[in-house]
Order: sequence, then structure tokens, then C-alpha cells
Amino acid sequence: MRFSAGTEVVGDAVALPISYVETAESTVGAIYEVRGKCKVIDDSKVSKYNLIRVSEELYNRFGAKLRYIEVNDDFVRVQVEGSPFALGAFLLALPEILKIIGILLVAASVILIIPKAQWEVFLLIVGLFLALGGIGKVLDLSKIGKLSEEIV
Repeated sequence: MRFSAGTEVVGDAVALPISYVETAESTVGAIYEVRGKCKVIDDSKVSKYNLIRVSEELYNRFGAKLRYIEVNDDFVRVQVEGSPFALGAFLLALPEILKIIGILLVAASVILIIPKAQWEVFLLIVGLFLALGGIGKVLDLSKIGKLSEEIV
């Protein structure tokens, strides 16, 4: 690995079809990862200052927060947190933005990352729901019928 910066969001990866990427908008708070073939054309441009410029450019153009970037000799991964931006426009602008750090992006795909923590919280909620006896006990639906009879 040549370099990495930021905190990688680990989770399940869902590849987004290019037909979807061309027309869809990102979701606020969702993590998108662009994986691509690249060529490092200028090692001297890889600096903390230029990484900050890349982060600022992503935010200024798209409202996207750079979460993680990893560059190898021929491979790049960029994770951003979504805001409402067109995924297609983002993907088209990314090669220009990555030139700031001396990277030529050749081909890319967009991946939706579903963080492990979100699945764990979802399973915890389902488990608590089942432990409490399901919706009937939680809401006590028998009281709703009695209440409607009293109103009439």
C-alpha cells in the first residue's frame, strides 16, 4: 500500500449497477465506496495538504465527506459519506479531483457500504421486540378495541 488516510468504514459491500449510478442520488449518511483502477502519475503530490484539498473539493462540489482513501500502485478506494448528490456526476468528477494527489483514475465502480453496527442495532431491536412478546403485548391491542367502544 502506498498510503491511506482517514477511518475506513467496514461493513457489507453492495455493488451498485452502473445503470443505477447514472441516474440515482446518494442518501444522506450512507457510505459509498469508489473502487477503481488507477495509476500514480506524480508521487510528489501525495501530501497531507493535498489530501485536505481533495476532501475540501469533494465537500464543496458535492457536500460529500471524505471518510477514507487508500492508494496502491494500481488500485484506489475512496469512501465518502453521502449527501444528496448525483452519483453519476460524482463519478465523472472524481478523476479530476484525484489528480490533485497525482492519481489518474482509469476505471471505477461504486459500492454501497452497510456498516456492521447498523445491522447489529437492527438485530438488537428485532431481538428486543421478540423478547417482549411481539406487537400484541407491546401495544396491547385489546385495549384499543375497548377504547373505540367507549368513544361510540
